[in-house]
Amino acid sequence: MFSFSNTLKTALMGMKMNKARTTLTILGIVIGVAAVILVVSISQGAQNLILNQIKSMGGDIVVIRPGRQPKGLTDVGKSILSHSLKDQDVKALMDKNNVPDLKDIAPAVIVSGGVSFRGQTYNQAMTFGWIADWVGEVFHIYPNQGRFFNREEIKRKMAVAVIGDKVKKELFGGESALGKKIKIKDKKFKVVGILPPKGQVSMFNVDDLVVIPYTTAQKYLLGINYFQEILARAKNEKVIPQLVEEIEYVLRQKHHIVDPSKDDFDIMTQSDMARRIGSVTDVLAVLLGAVAAISLIVGGVGIMNIMLVSVSERTKEIGLRKAVGATT
Repeated sequence: MFSFSNTLKTALMGMKMNKARTTLTILGIVIGVAAVILVVSISQGAQNLILNQIKSMGGDIVVIRPGRQPKGLTDVGKSILSHSLKDQDVKALMDKNNVPDLKDIAPAVIVSGGVSFRGQTYNQAMTFGWIADWVGEVFHIYPNQGRFFNREEIKRKMAVAVIGDKVKKELFGGESALGKKIKIKDKKFKVVGILPPKGQVSMFNVDDLVVIPYTTAQKYLLGINYFQEILARAKNEKVIPQLVEEIEYVLRQKHHIVDPSKDDFDIMTQSDMARRIGSVTDVLAVLLGAVAAISLIVGGVGIMNIMLVSVSERTKEIGLRKAVGATT
């Protein structure tokens, strides 16, 4: 009768005699388990990162987007192509009598394409027609050189711009950018402010940012009278539910909508964004976890085959051991 120590010694001797097989077996276990842990950790980390970026915007921000809340691929396409948020909507929302719980509002348009200076083009720049001081109000980032353009310059559709640190370095190198004119879609913009290096903040890289007045972008660069997004800021976080109701009422009045299910706009609070993104990342986590689990199963099948081969090779030895009284 064999003792546990003898059984262990026999197993270790077998492992030493078949080093390649032992290594492959260990690798199958390690890789499978590591894949599951790694995938789950990455998906959880990505979800936390995105949620933290959303929280960095502040709990008093409400995002208004054209098109109704997507419920399928067809709705996603309609939302992207929707032009339902127009200048008259912004004017109505800016009226404090209509929306008493609103502190401020910032319409936004996106301008595609790079920016250039003296033949040097930076294509990674992200150009927004926006209200520049919202970069400070929302993200707490202020120019380390120059200033934000003001509301009067927005009203007069001035060709002025605030640029990120990387945009400045790519276009101007070591020379000063203040007062110089960059070109966006063949129109020149005077640089009035430069943001400090900040990297990724919320959903975009501040260093690649170019902010110009939304009125200028609409008239001279895009030729449109609608917005891709409107950010509204409540007087405080407690009045967010009332603010949403006030915005819904004003937009339904302007768009002649009686049935709320026919809304041609989508309003998201911070909690709404977190919930929607959380549901997407949860699905991705399940899918990635399933893929990792499959790799673990495949590794297990490989280990099982190696064990079967090991037993098959030692059939005669096992029979001999049993013949002399072995039970394990």
